[in-house]
Amino acid sequence: MAELDFVSSHLVSLWVETLLYGVFTVLYFICMYILLYRQSVERFALRTHLINIMVATLIYLLSTAHVSVNLARSIRAFLEEDDPEAFFAGFHDPIHWVKQLLYNMTVMCADTLLLYRCYIVWARNWKVVVLPAAVLAGGSAAGYMSVYSFSVADGGDASLYSGNIRKWATITYALWLIFNLSTTGLIAFRVWNHSRNMRSVFANTSTAKYNRVISMVIESGAIYCFALAIFLILYTTGTQGQRVVFDALAQIAGIMPVLIIVRIALGLNPSNTMDSSGVNSGRVEPGRPGRVGAHSLALQVRTETVHRTDGDNIVLKSSHGSSDGLHLSPVDKERAAL
Repeated sequence: MAELDFVSSHLVSLWVETLLYGVFTVLYFICMYILLYRQSVERFALRTHLINIMVATLIYLLSTAHVSVNLARSIRAFLEEDDPEAFFAGFHDPIHWVKQLLYNMTVMCADTLLLYRCYIVWARNWKVVVLPAAVLAGGSAAGYMSVYSFSVADGGDASLYSGNIRKWATITYALWLIFNLSTTGLIAFRVWNHSRNMRSVFANTSTAKYNRVISMVIESGAIYCFALAIFLILYTTGTQGQRVVFDALAQIAGIMPVLIIVRIALGLNPSNTMDSSGVNSGRVEPGRPGRVGAHSLALQVRTETVHRTDGDNIVLKSSHGSSDGLHLSPVDKERAAL
């Protein structure tokens, strides 16, 4: 199979992006159905719930704008212009750099949502996310510098792989890759550590559902990181296939955060529990007090741990058969929302 040339790579990239946009559209409406109609929301999780809705909608609108601009470029190139190659090579036309700008905005929104999830999962500990936030800020700044370099470049395929465009683009995607790897790892580690702590408190607690959440987070993050790595390799080697991956990334960046919400909501049904009976009950043995947050467990208290999903959050609630049970303050409840 012959290597893609400069013009045909634009057609192939549009086709691939359109397919992924169709996938994103289906996922987005499933996500909205889950968030708006299927789930009841605890008061302490309402803000996170609303943020999920607003950011997912914003990302979808940006992805829609990106594929629309890409389609408009192709229509102009092949139906209105005499020379498609000259049109695609003329970077000064705003339609070209607006497309790049929309992609940067999509990534920034998706990565900001990922950073916020990490912040919530780590009980709003800003010290944990300060370094990933700095990496994200650096990548976003470099991304806008690459857009500017693109808009003032002389044009032509060769200029994409040299000078300021190459420098800023390489920095941008390298930092975004580092950010996604580190943030996904932090979220997965926190969920794993929480499941281990729950198991130490409640002897009979199964970690199967926590492991499922960990796998969902890692798998979803790995898809985007893999696509970013492939793009970096193709771009730095000057291959025309990088254009196909680049336009695909515009949709993948939006698909991944929405996919996490949908997979967790569908995979961890609100009525599902840790075992077949519907409730996983663990008895705290005498002489083995445990602690959750700043509150101790009373001896011989039957504790039921009910698991349900709230978008991308796992909410843990406790009920008790006696008055000497575990009482969680609103702050502890919010910290229990992963």
